[in-house]
Parts: sequence; C-alpha cells; structure tokens
Amino acid sequence: MPLNKIALIRYKTIDRCLRDRSRNWTLEDLIEACSVAVNNIEGTNKGASKRTVQGDLQLMRDPVMGYHAPITVIAKKYYTYADANYSITKQPISKQDEGMIKEAVDFMKQLQDFDHFELYDKVVDELESILTTDTNNRFENEQPIEEKPFIPTVTTPPPTKLINTHILEQQGSHIVPKIYMDYEVAEIVNILTEVFAHQNLNENGTYFSLNTMPELERKLFNPNLQQLLSNFDDQLILTSSKYYHQIPMANWFTTLHQNITIPVKEKMPVDGFSGWSKKEGITSVMAPIDLLRQSISIYIHLSPSNETNGALQILPGSHKKILNIQERNQIIENINPQIYSLEGGDIHIVKPLVLQAFSKVFETQSVHLLQLDFATIDLPGGLAWLAS
Repeated sequence: MPLNKIALIRYKTIDRCLRDRSRNWTLEDLIEACSVAVNNIEGTNKGASKRTVQGDLQLMRDPVMGYHAPITVIAKKYYTYADANYSITKQPISKQDEGMIKEAVDFMKQLQDFDHFELYDKVVDELESILTTDTNNRFENEQPIEEKPFIPTVTTPPPTKLINTHILEQQGSHIVPKIYMDYEVAEIVNILTEVFAHQNLNENGTYFSLNTMPELERKLFNPNLQQLLSNFDDQLILTSSKYYHQIPMANWFTTLHQNITIPVKEKMPVDGFSGWSKKEGITSVMAPIDLLRQSISIYIHLSPSNETNGALQILPGSHKKILNIQERNQIIENINPQIYSLEGGDIHIVKPLVLQAFSKVFETQSVHLLQLDFATIDLPGGLAWLAS
C-alpha cells in the first residue's frame, strides 16, 4: 500500500479521535488508534510509531501542506480540537491530497488504451474537470489587485488573522498565511529594492530602521498584521528590523542554532547581560532567558520559500530552555527539522529559543525576506533596543 494512502488513513483516524469528546486522547491513545486502523486495512502488524504520529499532528496543523487543523493540547497531555465543530473532512482538500488525486488521474489515463476501460472514461473526465475548476478558482482568488484600475486603501481579506497561541507555545513557531496580498508584497519589495539599491547587503541579513521609512512601516503594519499582533496579551515593542535579500552571489545558510543574542543601541554594564560583541556597527549581547521567553520574531515572506532557496528549518518544541552543546547535539541527532514552504505574503512566527536554521540555497533567483523582532518588556539599566 502506498505510503501516502497509509498517511491519509492516519489523518482520518486522528480526526475521528479528536472529534470524539466522550474521552480524553493522549498521544499514546492516538498512536494505538492509528496502528489499529492501518493494521485492519493493510492486514499487517506494522502499526504507527510515536514519531510518525507526532509528524502527522504537525502536518495536520500546517496551513499550507495540511489542513490548518486547530489541534491543541490540554493540561500538557490531552489532544483535542479547539473548535468542537472542526473536521478535516469538512475542509477543502490539501495540496498533498490534490497531488494524490492528480497522480491517480495520470495513472488511469495510461490505461485508456486497454479494452473495457471506456467504463472509467467518465470518471477520469470528471476528476480532471474538478481539478481544473479548483485550480482556476485559485488563480482568480490570487489575482493581484494591482492589475485592476484602482487600488483599495484598506485590505482585509478573509480569514480573520488569528493565531493559535497554544501551538506557538508548544511548538515554538506558527505560520499564518496571506497576511499580505500580492500587490502589497510587490509594493514592499519595490520600496526595499529602491532603499537598498546602492548598499552592500549582509549575507546574514541587514539591520535597518523603520523610523526612517514611514511608507514601508505603513505598508508592513497593515490591518492584518495589526490584528495578528493583537493576539498577544501584552503590548509588543518592535526591537529590531532585518532584511534578507538572496541573490546569486549570496547565501544566508546557517546551521541549527538558538537565537540567544539581541541587538542593542550601545553597550551598557547591566547584570544578566554578557558576551558582548560588535559586528558591522551592530552591538549584540546574550540576553537573560526570561527576556528571550517574552520575545518573538516574525518572518515576512516576500517570495515563495522552499528547501531549495533558503527555507526556514525548525526543530519543534526545542525552545524550553537554553541548550548546552551536548543537549543541542543530542536533539539534532535524534529529531529531523521541519522544513517550511511558504508563499509570498505568508508570515512565520518563531520563538527565539527554538532551534532554527536557514536551508542552503540551490537556486539563483532573487528571494526577499523581512524579520521583525518584538518583545513584551523594555530593557533594564539604560539599555535600549536597536529599533528604539
């Protein structure tokens, strides 16, 4: 049985379990339910592993390749849907499912020259029609507004831009799609291209001040981003802004690491801050863990991102503490990082302490990425955030 079919069995089994509110479902319960379902259909005792089911839960949550399922964990133990009425069977098919259907249609078309296949001709035609209609609808929905004779001043495309703070706290990262429409992305890229046209950009990102770019600030903090930031209980403070521009001669590849340093305006002797450094005019310092826990980074994707052009990699759940070298190496050796593919206009919220890295770049087209860092508290002892 193909692996993708087995995976779909597991997804539907997990969905059925999480919709069943008559009992509490632990990870072990979900593993057992998936194992029974796969064994009953496949007729073997292969079952499902803990790592496999954990990956299924993460993929089901994924808004791009999965179902954007509102899976949450109660009391750090029991899995359920935050929305009692949710089911993956009520959602549009995911890109992964669509790919499976296309593969099936392609295979069936190869059988059309065989006798008796005319019985299935209608099925193939109807499936192709459905896929074509779905693709056309997507293109219509994604049509850039800039091609119209006017550009609206306010953009509030559905759905409401809320985040699942439980996922962010549990996983250390969270994706929210389409914060920016295509025409907004184009406008932001145009501003950045003009501003940095005659500057030497750092391969690992170039810090800049939004205070000197009011037009860029207005476009970045559109109603969608403002609504998203309102999900956080405390008033967020913008601490720094960073621009990544991938060009053929540059590569922002990094190895897995925790971001435990912060950029500040100048060095000040304050307890709890150590490991001062200065590079290319930017002063950085290792910050206390309590401050890092009250910080987030928002990566604004202004180009499609995938594993061939510098996509972000995350090791979910690795943000609970500052790891020493042995702990970090043990996690890296035993857990594969999640590689995230996003479209232009999507954002990725990341906690500083989560193990993260940028993939190596194999493509040569230009890629644009912005990083906005926020904190819920100000710095002590006269220290000042770089963006202040």
